Amino acid sequence: MTAPQPEIIFFGRLEERKGLLEFVEAATALAADGKGSFSLTFLGKDVRLYSAATGRVQSSEYIRQKLSGLGCPLRLLCGYSSGEAIAYVRQSPGCVVCLASPSDNFPNASLEMAQIPVPLVVSDTTGFHQTLELAGRSEGIFWFQPGSARSLREGLTRALAAADTTITVPATAAIEAVNERLAEARVRLVEDAAKTSRPTWLPTDWLARVFVLADGPPPAVRKTLRSLQGASANIIDVVVLIMAEWMDEEARSLRESFPHVLLIASDNLRQAVADSSDDPRAISCQRLLLLRSGTTVQPTTLRNFLEADVRAGAAMVTAAQWEGPHLENVRTFGPGSVSLLLEANGTSGSCVLVRRAFLDSLPPPTARSAPLLIWQLTLAAAATGQNIAYIPFPQYALACSGEAAEAGAPSERDLAQLSRYAASIPPERWTRRQIFGLALTAQQLRTNLHQARAESNERLAQARAESDECRRNAEALTAEISAQQEEAARLRAALQEAERHHAGARQELAAAYASKSWRWTGGLRLFYRVLAAWKARA
Repeated sequence: MTAPQPEIIFFGRLEERKGLLEFVEAATALAADGKGSFSLTFLGKDVRLYSAATGRVQSSEYIRQKLSGLGCPLRLLCGYSSGEAIAYVRQSPGCVVCLASPSDNFPNASLEMAQIPVPLVVSDTTGFHQTLELAGRSEGIFWFQPGSARSLREGLTRALAAADTTITVPATAAIEAVNERLAEARVRLVEDAAKTSRPTWLPTDWLARVFVLADGPPPAVRKTLRSLQGASANIIDVVVLIMAEWMDEEARSLRESFPHVLLIASDNLRQAVADSSDDPRAISCQRLLLLRSGTTVQPTTLRNFLEADVRAGAAMVTAAQWEGPHLENVRTFGPGSVSLLLEANGTSGSCVLVRRAFLDSLPPPTARSAPLLIWQLTLAAAATGQNIAYIPFPQYALACSGEAAEAGAPSERDLAQLSRYAASIPPERWTRRQIFGLALTAQQLRTNLHQARAESNERLAQARAESDECRRNAEALTAEISAQQEEAARLRAALQEAERHHAGARQELAAAYASKSWRWTGGLRLFYRVLAAWKARA
């Protein structure tokens, strides 16, 4: 019976920083040595490569290009989860696992592989040493010089020779104890970081003004106002900007339910901020919380926004939000690029904290809806290089159905208005980074346009060739139809001629029946028939 081939497993994401290129080179050299047959398995996520040595190709394509001609079995298991990948290694007797990352501070893969009794070919880095020592794994480890394909090949050769050796691995209880210590250490680090990063000098009476952008019906505004009651300790006043058409009865009912809320029918945010209060505290207040109607906040939302504002010195603060009919989805935002903000992706949330000085320094916002207004402010902050503090954890919620979310998608008119607002920002206010990003975007658009034109010309040429082929086929078919028509005409003429001959023969036959000679000869033929019958009977 033939012994199974030893299996070499590359464990980790299939990318350059995990040592993929060195492993491929080492495997190629190992196969060229001819010191034995083996199979290669890649256990990791398929990603796009960007190095000069590979070009912009998928890692799986690169592996097939480099290793398909080696003559050894090749497996690419790119869709496995972490648990499935570990289970695969456990179920592969006689395998050798390679951890080829040239640098890694705390590689989890080494902790996972330390528990499996298989030879490990490991990059000789501090991170791998520390994690393997922490797990208590010391047997069956073959170190190689990080980033060296030659050293990696030698390590694989030694590991293959020791594939049948019994290896002792840490007990399950020891691994669980290590996990507990790591979890406790992580909790302590997080707590220490929170203590050191929280500013002790933040005033307890830090306040902001709240502007509810009422671009929806009054029930949505009521929902928002009720949620603000829990954060009243940090609020100077609440102003509702009525940006939609309301009936007088609706406004009066809302004013009766919330007598301390000021209602202003306006879509001019900057003018409303300047004219909405005579309170000295409100006049001097430099922080404005903008809320889209229907948004609900937590009691700590405004406090968290104020802390982020102070700590980051930000002109704007936003956060992830709960979303969906039952608030089951988390929507995140990434307002870092003007190019992205100019796309139809609705990068801003429904709750932001902005500084009044920043708002006053901008061209007046021209939006007639709450999402577009917040979107314009976010774009202006990115364009002018202002700090935007982002809290990655959900701080507020906006309940909406799938139909409502689809209906709220920005229209082409909104995008055009957003572009015009970007153009209204003075050129000297734009940062070099954003100008450079827009230039790159324009260059990419030109490249895409050239590619589209080339593809269009190619498709046009193909269409013309197909059209010429169709025309030739049509001409051939027309000629064939004409020939068939001529043949049909000839057959019709022949048929008519035959019908004429048939009619003439019938006339001649009728004339013969009517003649005297036919009567005599007819009787004579009858006599002979009778005579023949009589002879036959005799």
